Amino acid sequence: MRMVYKSQGSSTVDAVISRLTTAILENEPVLERQRTRARVSESSSSQQIMQEQDAAFNESLLAELYEFAFTCKDAPNFFTLVTNFPKRILPAYDTAEVVLSCREVGLESSTTLFLQEEDSESEGSVSEAEM
Repeated sequence: MRMVYKSQGSSTVDAVISRLTTAILENEPVLERQRTRARVSESSSSQQIMQEQDAAFNESLLAELYEFAFTCKDAPNFFTLVTNFPKRILPAYDTAEVVLSCREVGLESSTTLFLQEEDSESEGSVSEAEM
């Protein structure tokens, strides 16, 4: 922010300094409001960026769970991810669909996941490949 002060005529150095000091003191509340607005705006922008990064990270976690499950040697070809308590079946991961975050599907900090086979002959059984 810039502040402009108009002064006319000749003056001594002390008089100019005195007038400038007075002008700054008179405008200090306006300057402080501007500083506060800048800090709040910066803080708000930082918070929004952090929330967007957290959301992207959480979305990638669920995708990585499915990718990890596909790489397990004992994992069945067709499966769903299931939690033990409370029992929930997680939505299928498909890159064509909207990817949900771990928080959106109800996964918290300590949740045990199981691979549940989807084959017709073993419907409802839980695979030995526990994650």
